[in-house]
Amino acid sequence: MTKGFDAEDLARSAALGDAEKPSQVGNFISVEFDDEDRVASYLFDADIQGYKGWRWCVTVAKVDASAQPTVCDVVVLPGPDSLMAPEWIEYKDRILPEDIQPGVIVPSVLDDTRLAPGANALIQDEDLDEIFIHFEDMQLITIADAGHWVHAEQPNELLSAIKSFLAV
Repeated sequence: MTKGFDAEDLARSAALGDAEKPSQVGNFISVEFDDEDRVASYLFDADIQGYKGWRWCVTVAKVDASAQPTVCDVVVLPGPDSLMAPEWIEYKDRILPEDIQPGVIVPSVLDDTRLAPGANALIQDEDLDEIFIHFEDMQLITIADAGHWVHAEQPNELLSAIKSFLAV
């Protein structure tokens, strides 16, 4: 590989500038140049807690042969032996039956056959005749400004309707 320019000291200085502690920038590993020998990526060992096997990568560029090298970027990248997080697994695929306990709320999936749209949970007109057969004294009332949580949204109106039905 052709060596385009030597900016190892500049690259190390840039990594030291980004590191929390000087001891986090380790030994020089390698340098790679682009095809025109104008951009170089310098790698140094990164001795950072929690980043086993990672490397400092400092990108340095020269606009032409007579220009001074300039630091473009300083990052920490995983090396071939890096400790990496496992691949992401969707929540619905990783949750186990023992994860579910009373009080634990988990998101539902769109195609969950156990769930019905809210409108389907309401009494439909075509169901009223069947209901009247089984509950002759049934009264159907509507409480304004209340949804599914009528007991919380309109507690006084609900209590009044119950008392009226029971003739209390």
